[in-house]
This record gives sequence, structure tokens and C-alpha cells, in this order.
Amino acid sequence: CSIHVPFAPGRVDARQDQTDIEMFELLEPIADGFRNYRARLDVSTTESLLIDKAQQLTLTAPEMTALVGG
Repeated sequence: CSIHVPFAPGRVDARQDQTDIEMFELLEPIADGFRNYRARLDVSTTESLLIDKAQQLTLTAPEMTALVGG
């Protein structure tokens, strides 16, 4: 018994008309201490954001230092 399944190789990205732009805006980061990025200046200090992100990742102080320092 064989079943024919159509296949078209290549990228299958969504087109612009298939994308809900407002919903994707919710996924944009507000801040990331490891990348030294803040979308808004009214959020906490960069140092606080770095510590917050490290806690979210359950990193120890030496692990965080190794990631930041290289």
C-alpha cells in the first residue's frame, strides 16, 4: 500500500498577509541585561536587568561572570 504525499521543497515562511503583526509585537523584549539592551529608558537600570536575567536562568555569580566576561 503506498500513499502519495505532495511535497514542495524550500522555505515555507508566512507571507505578510498571513502574519498578525500586533501579536508579534508582544514578543519583542523590553530589556535584556546580557545584551545590554533596553527598549525603553523608563525600566530598571541595566545592572538590575542583568541580575534579573541571571536569576531567571538560575545562573550562579561565577557562571554569569563567565558569560559576560567571555
